[in-house]
Amino acid sequence: WNEVMYDGMRTKGNAACLYFILLVVIGNYIVLNLFLAILLDNFADMDSSGETATETAAREAKKAEELQRKKSQALERRKTRQAEWMKLQAQASLISGGSFGLGRSKSLGKEGAEGVAGGDEHFSLVARARVQAKHLIMHPKFDQCVIFLICVSSVLLAVDSPNIDPDSQLKKALNITDVVFVTVFTLEALVKMFALGMKRYFAVGWNVMDFVIVVIGLIGAILELSGSSTMQAARSMRSFRALRPMRMASRAEGMRIVIEALFQAIPPIMNVALVCILFYLIFGILGLNLFMGKLYRCVYAGTDDVLISPMLGMNPKDVTRAWCDVGTHLVGCVGGARVALYSSGQLGWTCVSSTIPTSVVNADANRVETYSGEWTCTATADTLAVLTADPYDSGSYGVRSSYVDGTIGADGYDSAAVDAAVETAVSSGTFTSTCEPRLEGHEWRKPENYNFDNIGASMLVLFETATLEMWLEVMYHSVDAVEEGTQPRLNHNEGAALFYVVFIIIGAFFVMNLFV
Repeated sequence: WNEVMYDGMRTKGNAACLYFILLVVIGNYIVLNLFLAILLDNFADMDSSGETATETAAREAKKAEELQRKKSQALERRKTRQAEWMKLQAQASLISGGSFGLGRSKSLGKEGAEGVAGGDEHFSLVARARVQAKHLIMHPKFDQCVIFLICVSSVLLAVDSPNIDPDSQLKKALNITDVVFVTVFTLEALVKMFALGMKRYFAVGWNVMDFVIVVIGLIGAILELSGSSTMQAARSMRSFRALRPMRMASRAEGMRIVIEALFQAIPPIMNVALVCILFYLIFGILGLNLFMGKLYRCVYAGTDDVLISPMLGMNPKDVTRAWCDVGTHLVGCVGGARVALYSSGQLGWTCVSSTIPTSVVNADANRVETYSGEWTCTATADTLAVLTADPYDSGSYGVRSSYVDGTIGADGYDSAAVDAAVETAVSSGTFTSTCEPRLEGHEWRKPENYNFDNIGASMLVLFETATLEMWLEVMYHSVDAVEEGTQPRLNHNEGAALFYVVFIIIGAFFVMNLFV
């Protein structure tokens, strides 16, 4: 999931990480832990060791009493709904009889009383419509129809994709059905508000959630139909309609209990979240002090592949930020050793073959290898100016002169030959290579997916570590870290691994499991 999160951050901005953090916290640490809670509860019921007969009987009686209470509540809700349905049937019969006198209006309850205030004519227009609307929403088939539409709408939202041709028939059909569903759900909300009254409608939390989702979807549809530049944002808003299936929980007692338990657990969950943030902040500050700026390394230009210093004939400790920031180097061979020379860009050297080389196919490595040849390279004026400049003189060539100490690196068998070749390159701008020379671009960059350069990035890395995903890569890189401006070296600081081990024990196994 880490890779997906960082791809999202690179395309949508750093705020995209909040979606993935909430997904992991809610989905993994809260919702999925409900299974563990149920399992532990069953274990507690099964484990009666150490209990006396009286204690066991009391526990069983309490459990039976709780079960009976829940059954009674469910039965009471069904009876209330049936009674309200019968009342609405009677009201519908009275209204259909055509007489709207005061005597009959009293039997209509509150709705009738409200309607009579304006006379029979007002009663006939408002009260009849309100009673009929309430009769509609209380019909047993009404919720079933709405749930069916919610399911179909959710399926169509899942079918939608950015890969679908905007001019295709499928895309046009999805857009049309989308508008239809928004219209239907808006009418549903309006009918409910008219039938129940604003105060009674918004007194139910499920209705409030439904109204918010309908409004978001309606705004998104209006913006899309108007061709607004915020269409993508509008479609993102309308995606919140996926919460509509939660309305089914109001009809299933088991789901209702679980979701209500989740909402009741929000205050203690917030306390746990504050404790987690505190620990993350402490370790995040510690991570800043230990690794800030030290995870940068020299990579091949345009990639995230770390430069291998022996392939350039260099000791790892000589690969510094100053050397890498030069940008381009000419890499060749002298006396069995690799040599890297400064180049002022991809055209800083001109190389020609002076001896025809021998080329063979290395089947194991799946490449063509060239050897026993000789190439002569000539530096351009800009390149030679840097190579011949006094490394301690910041005059003629400005900042470039400070790179001279790091422009040359070699590590091989024949040091005399290397020294002679380097001396010739520095003095005359001519270099002779026994392998085909190549110009390599280099960049000093931090890893794409993690760093400790600020407290936000530091805490995000720690959150990934707590989920036990991709933390080994970060740990090994931290173990290799040397200091700012220096290429990481293998196992340079093995003690850095303790930071991650301690955090996993505290952050992953203790703190995050407080959600359970």
